[in-house]
Amino acid sequence: MGMNNKLLIHHHASAFINDNDIWIQSFIGAWVQELSKFYDEVGLLIQTSAIKKIEQDYRITAKNIRIHNISPEGKCSRSNRNKYIKEVCKTISSEYSILLIRGLTPRQKLVFDYCNIEKKSYLLVGSLNDSKPSFRPNRISAITWFVYWVRRWELKQIGAKAKLFANSPTVVDELNATYTKNASFLPTNTIRKTHFVPLSIKKIGKAVKLLFCGRVVKEKGIIELIHAMHNLKMKGINARLDIIGNVSELFNKELSLLVEELEVKKQIVFHGYVPFGNELLDFYRKADINVLPTWHEGLPHSIWEAASSCTPVIVTAVGGIPGVLNDKDVIFCKTKNANDLTDKIIMCINHPEDSAQRIKNLYNKALNYTIENCAEMMSEELKRN
Repeated sequence: MGMNNKLLIHHHASAFINDNDIWIQSFIGAWVQELSKFYDEVGLLIQTSAIKKIEQDYRITAKNIRIHNISPEGKCSRSNRNKYIKEVCKTISSEYSILLIRGLTPRQKLVFDYCNIEKKSYLLVGSLNDSKPSFRPNRISAITWFVYWVRRWELKQIGAKAKLFANSPTVVDELNATYTKNASFLPTNTIRKTHFVPLSIKKIGKAVKLLFCGRVVKEKGIIELIHAMHNLKMKGINARLDIIGNVSELFNKELSLLVEELEVKKQIVFHGYVPFGNELLDFYRKADINVLPTWHEGLPHSIWEAASSCTPVIVTAVGGIPGVLNDKDVIFCKTKNANDLTDKIIMCINHPEDSAQRIKNLYNKALNYTIENCAEMMSEELKRN
């Protein structure tokens, strides 16, 4: 296949390299590993870390994947860092025929401009509109707001010269309305066909087992979820909540005070980070309901993980989610509304026949979005572009 079948991917991730082992976040690593089956070589233009981080939970085993580091050693100025990235891009450009930038990254425009590669594409995996920060009169808010609009401006420049993709039809509509008329839908996933359990309908016992999996931050609706646990307790409903994901020390203190105040400490277990794989999927398989009351989102992999485990999903209709899913697949709850979230959990408990039909629909839809299917679709589309 030769030179015309080599793909370079830029992503705001970090890899740890030890001898011949490459460790990276599973949501990017599993996807790249699957894509590598369709190319002679796949290059990852990312940062490397000196120490293996807990979230670098996926070991890349494909022999045709290379790492190109864009983080110079030691501390250096922004201009020197950019100069280093430019040189890396110029040096490796002749080795690849396709460039794909995934997600908004701090170096996206730099990489796009200095990679002299014939075919260039961009994959957006989150909603631009829903992730827009609110402007508040403080330094951190001002910086966040400024950076967001810089990234959007950069994407406009990229969109004028490259093919744009998004992992939800809703986000495709955003791109077409804002930048171009030629954006296309390309789904992403980490769930394999072998991860699916046989289709079955769960029966909820005396204690309702709820599961949250994702980054434990305020924007994921964690506060509302804890308040919903309090509401359920006040209504005499015996519910247990497993929370999986990293949480900062500062936010963990805030959550600890909240669960004490609402007297739900015995009902909630914080498990911290759980690597992707059977251990994580086992949480989904044991759960009665997967809950994700997020404020903004692309199309979270946790929905497909729940689907593969036959676990009903309650989620907010934000970002790219309603572009792929509807209320026949999942139960939609209101954003930032603990009372509505409580009502939707109770509805799921009290109407098992509706939950059964939804999980059948979601399960069958998820089978169309396995990592194998998604990688093949992307490979075909990138070569066509």
